[in-house]
Amino acid sequence: MSDVLKKNYNFEKFKRDVVIDVNHCLKYVKRQCINSEEIAFTLHITNQVLKSWQGLKDKGILLEFSFIGILNCFLAENYAALVKKDCKRIEDLLRKLCSKVKSNFKRKSGDDYMKFGKEHRNVVIRHGELLTTSDLELEVHDLKAAKEALEEENKRLNQLCDELYESFVQAEELKRKSNNSVNEARTEAEKLRKENANLLQYFDKIANQEGFVNCGKTFCKLKERQQRRKIRELKTYVEQALWFAETFGLKLSSVDFKDTDGGLHTIDYQAGKSSKSYKDLSETEKEKVKQVLYVTDKFCIGEAAYHELTMVDDGGKLPRSYLVKQCKDDLNSLCHITRTPGEDEGAQLDLKSELQNTIKEQASF
Repeated sequence: MSDVLKKNYNFEKFKRDVVIDVNHCLKYVKRQCINSEEIAFTLHITNQVLKSWQGLKDKGILLEFSFIGILNCFLAENYAALVKKDCKRIEDLLRKLCSKVKSNFKRKSGDDYMKFGKEHRNVVIRHGELLTTSDLELEVHDLKAAKEALEEENKRLNQLCDELYESFVQAEELKRKSNNSVNEARTEAEKLRKENANLLQYFDKIANQEGFVNCGKTFCKLKERQQRRKIRELKTYVEQALWFAETFGLKLSSVDFKDTDGGLHTIDYQAGKSSKSYKDLSETEKEKVKQVLYVTDKFCIGEAAYHELTMVDDGGKLPRSYLVKQCKDDLNSLCHITRTPGEDEGAQLDLKSELQNTIKEQASF
């Protein structure tokens, strides 16, 4: 008997009651077999058993079992005979009997109810409706084939599960890396946002300043030397402002300016630089520049003040201010002068730098 049927149907109870109250609940009557339509045996089934079968169906229990399936469970328990599962005649007969018996039980009570339950119904089974050995072997073969197919499918599903799990692990790792990248990008974006906010504030402050406005004389009102200085400044500013032209494969050649009087001024970027550096001067010119530097240092004349002196009348006889500055930088490179510690003013030579320079000079001989 099926384990599912044993669990949901009290077969032992009916079997015990049948044995005690009646001789047999299911009586196996043998017949001589001539052909498939010959009667093999007759089943005697009590009304009580038929009622219990219908109760299982009405309650929705064991829906996967047919009436033949339930009958075969009884037959397999005591007899070596089984009815074919697809036998429509027996299935329809049992269904009608069970339904009719249950309806008749509703009109019974007391002794009539008990007496009616002990009465039996006859079900004739033919030889053609019984399972043969070949049928059983074919069914076993089909079951084995189905089992092997299920095992193969189970193996395939297990392999697929392993692949899916590996893909899941890789996806989790990719998700972790992506989250880290996103967090780093957010941190970098927040840092850039703060920097941009500071730059915007800086630009706003610069925009409010009026230092970019020319508060001096216009170009036409300047003297020739000051005009040349303005032209040199414009040359540098224009070159800086148009730096991006080289990214387009273009090179700045010249720029034309027109003053308020209609004069045209051309800045040529192709000509070589005509100005000299301090290192290109002769020894006599260098000595003159050093003398000027000595005077400016002695009398605390700043670079801006000296530049203004070169712009006045007859100021062209003085060395250019940028030459004086280059001379100062050249002399400062010879020794490292620092401020003395404390509140008193003073200067001092750096002992470490002096030792290094002395050692280099001694090592060069």
